[in-house]
Amino acid sequence: MVEEVETTRDWIKERKGEMKQAKDKVECLTALLDDKEEWCPPAADHIKINCDASLLVETGSAGLGILVRDSNGLALREALKTGLSLQLCNFFIESDCRCLVEAVNNKDVCWDWSCSELLKEIFLLCGQLNWPPVNHIGRNANKAADWIAKSAVRRLCPLSWESFPPPSLALILVEDCDCERIGVG
Repeated sequence: MVEEVETTRDWIKERKGEMKQAKDKVECLTALLDDKEEWCPPAADHIKINCDASLLVETGSAGLGILVRDSNGLALREALKTGLSLQLCNFFIESDCRCLVEAVNNKDVCWDWSCSELLKEIFLLCGQLNWPPVNHIGRNANKAADWIAKSAVRRLCPLSWESFPPPSLALILVEDCDCERIGVG
């Protein structure tokens, strides 16, 4: 009987190890797929608002990156405020924060108490904007907004640069413009 229990324990340990290896492989493949994702321009009559946030744990500083672009690529609370203040129609928002995108799309108010007021404000803004689509994208497809957020948290990004983005951001924007355009001859 003791021998059977030991054999069963060993078998369970082996399966746990195999499951962990399989999980690690899935995570690795998912990361590779995310890395292949690129920013894509919106349809000709739409506006895309990409947003991201960055936090420096050491200092408690936070930065927000919001980028509004048309189909030529020229250019979540603050992105919605931007849409409202610009009186935009036919726009959508993209973020690489999956849990926030899911909460907004599911109108999920059962979040951590520390975020509930922010989420309520997001819902209010979405209602004022006729619930624009809020889509999840991989981090690689959100590089420009990520760059802005990380630069903002370190106070390295000018507040307004519509015509002349900083050179390192300009490289990302040019790379975004080089992506394959759907429906363009």
